[in-house]
Amino acid sequence: MKTEVSQLVNERMADWHAQGFHGAAVYDALSTDPALPMYLEPEDVAAISGDSESALKARRYRGQPPAFIRASGAKIRYPRYEYFQWLKVRFVPRTEQVAATRYINQPAAE
Repeated sequence: MKTEVSQLVNERMADWHAQGFHGAAVYDALSTDPALPMYLEPEDVAAISGDSESALKARRYRGQPPAFIRASGAKIRYPRYEYFQWLKVRFVPRTEQVAATRYINQPAAE
């Protein structure tokens, strides 16, 4: 489910790409992007990452990243900087040349 913030993140990501940022550098740019809110709500994080809110809750329960703040009582928020830095670490770069080489060097199917 898309949220207003997740749509804004997609727009900002496209803008950073247009400015020449690619790969992990996009997440660095998003982590400090003043157009995005400082704290993301769980529904926003779920929409951005494609996870469910219950999956995020399970990660928090197990003590796994991403980092979060328990604002008051049950109110959870994810700091923008830490969240996008966590996504940056999870980014798996793929270069066209490496992919092409792997494809070309595969044995023929029999």
